[in-house]
Amino acid sequence: MTPIAGKLSDIYGRKHMLLVIMAIYAAGITMAAFVHNIYWLFISRAIQGVGIAMFVIAFSIIRDQFPRDKISIGQGIISSMFASGAVIGLLIGGLIIRNFGWRATFLSTVPIAIALFIIIWRFNYDVKKPDHTTPYYMSKTVDIKGAITLTVFVTSCLIALTLLETDQGSKVSQMAAFLTAGGVALALFIAVEKRSKEPLVI
Repeated sequence: MTPIAGKLSDIYGRKHMLLVIMAIYAAGITMAAFVHNIYWLFISRAIQGVGIAMFVIAFSIIRDQFPRDKISIGQGIISSMFASGAVIGLLIGGLIIRNFGWRATFLSTVPIAIALFIIIWRFNYDVKKPDHTTPYYMSKTVDIKGAITLTVFVTSCLIALTLLETDQGSKVSQMAAFLTAGGVALALFIAVEKRSKEPLVI
């Protein structure tokens, strides 16, 4: 999703795409709190993974709005918040699970996601239209085939690794199937990118 989000933000605007991604992320964590089997949890976690794309857009907004001599400071703050959040999540997450159950870890994040959505909507003024007169913006197309094959490759590999961690003989055939699907998707992705006029990976 990260390369796709970057392209879409160039076409439709940083703020608009950031709001869309935050809404999708909030829907994913809400869904995860109410799942009843591991497969729906996979799906909800994949939806949450879309939220990672917000960092690419955030860095783009920093480059657009910060003075050149302050860009490194802005990017450093964003990067440090990502690392700090991971540490805080590990510490607080364990307490939440022990006292309220694992579903509460997702539910506790919903208000934060909603608050961030409101803050972005209210205080982010990056609403100017992209400059379509420059050569980079002349094409408004997104490499859909490349996005699909890349998604299948990453998802298949992640599921295979998850099945590997269960260490159950009954999962070997499923793991092999997902690895095969991932290998085929990777080959297709490379083939598609070589022929695409607007490749995701340049």
